[in-house]
Amino acid sequence: MRELDVIVLGGGGAGLSLGLQLLTASPGLRVAVLDKRPLPGDPERVRLGESVSEAAGWYLSERLGLAAHLRDQHILKHGLRFFFGGGQGLSMGLRPEFAAMRPGGGFWELPFAGTHPPTYQLHRGRLEAHVAARVGALGGLLLGEREVDDIELGPPHRVGDLQAPWLVDASGHAGLLELELGGRHSLDHSVLATWTWTAARVDPDRLSSSAAFGERTPTDLRWRSTSHLMGPGYWLWLIPVPGGGTSVGLVRDPALGSLASPGALRDWCRSHEPE
Repeated sequence: MRELDVIVLGGGGAGLSLGLQLLTASPGLRVAVLDKRPLPGDPERVRLGESVSEAAGWYLSERLGLAAHLRDQHILKHGLRFFFGGGQGLSMGLRPEFAAMRPGGGFWELPFAGTHPPTYQLHRGRLEAHVAARVGALGGLLLGEREVDDIELGPPHRVGDLQAPWLVDASGHAGLLELELGGRHSLDHSVLATWTWTAARVDPDRLSSSAAFGERTPTDLRWRSTSHLMGPGYWLWLIPVPGGGTSVGLVRDPALGSLASPGALRDWCRSHEPE
């Protein structure tokens, strides 16, 4: 039995970030991060969940010391942006827009536009590979390609041949400890989501030729936001990803029906968000 201080289940962004935080705060701590995928992972793997809030931006850049990596390998973001009036036949230039319309916080000095504290559009594969390498360099155990099916709760807690007083579940949807403890519950309010990626940059500035629309905010700023096209019972997100592509996703009320493929999502956009 291998004795550790902390076992982390899940080697995605949450588990790896926790591992890095623990090892930075307490050098010499015996930490293992487990995942069913290889660790470190493929730095070019694209994963959903690339948009972070101001709190997460501060945590990644300041608490984990990743500011230089985030500036070099990811996109500095200009907050959230909402376009209301979807499904009403309004052109983009006439739809109410809610967002920070001017750069703030001194971030032109980077020289990028941004909010304060800064937020980022992440390339999840690059971030997770970088953080995993940092965890390994600080002495953390990266135990990839490992299926977790033999948890024994204590303390001490046992996972296979590992044992520790602390066991952390960062396995996301897998919910390994949720299943072990019988704590998974359904929410009363449910929504459906369909998403895909396109290799093209979808820039909201190009969705309207209205002079007033163009003058409201500086050029090259709107695409840095997580944009939401809002309509009755739905919102469609447009999120830039490093490399020039765009994440496109639809969140909607189940009463509007399901969309099972990217093709179905494109058809829906032609009807509801043609621009």
